[in-house]
Amino acid sequence: MRRWVVVVTVAALVLTVFAPAAMAVPAAGNEDKLFVEEFYAEYEWDCGDGVYLDAVWSGWMKGRVFAETSNSIELLVWHTDTVFTNESGDTWVWKDRGPDHVMIKNNADGVPTVYVTVTGRSALNIIGHMVINAETGEIEFVAGQQPFGGEPFEYWPEDLACEVLG
Repeated sequence: MRRWVVVVTVAALVLTVFAPAAMAVPAAGNEDKLFVEEFYAEYEWDCGDGVYLDAVWSGWMKGRVFAETSNSIELLVWHTDTVFTNESGDTWVWKDRGPDHVMIKNNADGVPTVYVTVTGRSALNIIGHMVINAETGEIEFVAGQQPFGGEPFEYWPEDLACEVLG
């Protein structure tokens, strides 16, 4: 089964605008404290057994950067929808909402480590809180549940869309 995965690196957290999203976007903030980005992507998902789904992923994120003396923290709030459509025209929507945090934490020697925390219901098969070391990719902390079984990153919305529409 072919997988299509969007990888967001720390350097890409301030997203490039692909195209306007078809949903309401929150107002931008003052100065450089708040940014709002819209995004849009279309892709095809192979469910196997000759079943393909068309998918449209769109939404917005807003972020706020907080600077401290030893740490830099960024708050990101996601609002995304992925609309899956099968050959019959049936659709199913996955909604991903919630805040994520990016933190650059310096150790005692002043060496920075970047962490991404995911909070809420996310497409990573987690309802709760997860901390990922962005440099190693290791999950360092998980609290909550994996609603589709398994571990975080084991089950994707595309898998559920295939079950519903396949």
